[in-house]
Amino acid sequence: MKRVAASAAVVLALVVLVLPSSADDAPGCEGLGEYREAMLEAAEPMVAFLDETGIVSASPLTISSNIWLAFSEEARAFNERLLEIEPPEWAVEFHRLQLDTTGMQEQSAKAIVESGPMAVLIFEETINDIEERKDSVPAAIAETCPDFAQFAADWDALDGEVDGTPVATPVR
Repeated sequence: MKRVAASAAVVLALVVLVLPSSADDAPGCEGLGEYREAMLEAAEPMVAFLDETGIVSASPLTISSNIWLAFSEEARAFNERLLEIEPPEWAVEFHRLQLDTTGMQEQSAKAIVESGPMAVLIFEETINDIEERKDSVPAAIAETCPDFAQFAADWDALDGEVDGTPVATPVR
């Protein structure tokens, strides 16, 4: 769990240090540097919360109501920070996806506090929609702004969760 937290912190630091600043934005990616910086700054408290609580890697059945409530409050605060950011025109759909994600996180965590972990089932359709958009939206944006693909991958890694299905390769 601590390794996941450390990994998320390292990804955040590398994203800030490695990606180009807005003066270096590639054609089609105008505003990426400033947007990236604003988004990462907005994400820092949530990343810290995820690191401190280990909520990403814990079983939802073992998380206390106090942690779910705190997660709901942090998701709401994260959503408010995101609302203060003006995305470049080409990133509007990605930004909407982040707002939808934090809104769903807030509401589902509140439902879990009130009704228990099975309450998350009422969010199944929304969760599935968000998961589908997590792949399609960045891919569509990367057609206009190729540099966005790396930012989207780094952004997705901030929660410390490994997305996708690991593929085993036979040893010969």
